[in-house]
Amino acid sequence: MYIEPALYDRIKRSIPIACVDVVITCDKRFLLCRRAEQPALGQWWLPGGRVRFGESIRDACVRKCREEVGLNVTPGEIVSVEESVFDDPPVHTINTVIRAELLDSPDTLRLDSTQSEHAWMSLVPADLHACVSNPLRKLGFPAAAGAQC
Repeated sequence: MYIEPALYDRIKRSIPIACVDVVITCDKRFLLCRRAEQPALGQWWLPGGRVRFGESIRDACVRKCREEVGLNVTPGEIVSVEESVFDDPPVHTINTVIRAELLDSPDTLRLDSTQSEHAWMSLVPADLHACVSNPLRKLGFPAAAGAQC
């Protein structure tokens, strides 16, 4: 279902938005993408986004991985539920974080326009938003030197 941008902006300023974030793992590494749009422009984040009306969280996980990074995954366990509130633009999200098994080669990854770059990492960087670092630490990924996770 398509929501006109002006209406969606009003909705985002009125209620929290249900989202899914996906920890895609491969060879003891996890995928992070640098966001190319607001909120969190320029920050490293997990692939993911809004859950559509009538869509299960697991189905949203599969869809967002295909859309944002061009990868096929099998959703696994829910790692955590995180919450973020951004001021610019104003948006409040409730993020269900799911670990997913990569079904493709990591070499087939292709970013959509919402991401500017990607990296497969094994250490949790120090400057990540808590919504990203919390689930990674729960999965046992160690903090990079200087990280205070």
